[in-house]
Amino acid sequence: VIKLDNVGNGFVQDCYLTGLDTGISRLGNATLEIPKTKSIFNFAFATNRIDVTCSWKTVIGFLVFIGNIGAHTDSVHVRARMALEIFPGAHPVLEDFQVTNMNPIKTDVSGTGVFDVLSEMILDMTASKYRDTIIREIENNVSRIIKNELKRFKLPSLF
Repeated sequence: VIKLDNVGNGFVQDCYLTGLDTGISRLGNATLEIPKTKSIFNFAFATNRIDVTCSWKTVIGFLVFIGNIGAHTDSVHVRARMALEIFPGAHPVLEDFQVTNMNPIKTDVSGTGVFDVLSEMILDMTASKYRDTIIREIENNVSRIIKNELKRFKLPSLF
């Protein structure tokens, strides 16, 4: 539940992140270093359009507004580094994950009737204002998910 100051209560639910399946492209050259018993892989990649959509509902006085809110960016560039200790049972470790570029965030609002365009303008400004926070959240949450998934992979024993 999101409390909207002085205008009622708003509810945002059923949020979906889409677009990750539309493609990830390698950026520039990748490097592989193998010092002693560890391999280090440095690389960069970019996503295509990423969308987030949510349903929302708010009550203002006797009026009830129901609709969808969405946001998208056309590209996110990331620089990353993975390392792997070279011994049986080791798993890859994500050592670095940084967003190096993110295209502007655009929003789409439905459900407020003639105020949809005004709502989008306000949300576009808000998204721009919180751009650094959004990037930090991407870096923290996506890297955490990747780290957890990498734990499932183990270097097999040769004997």
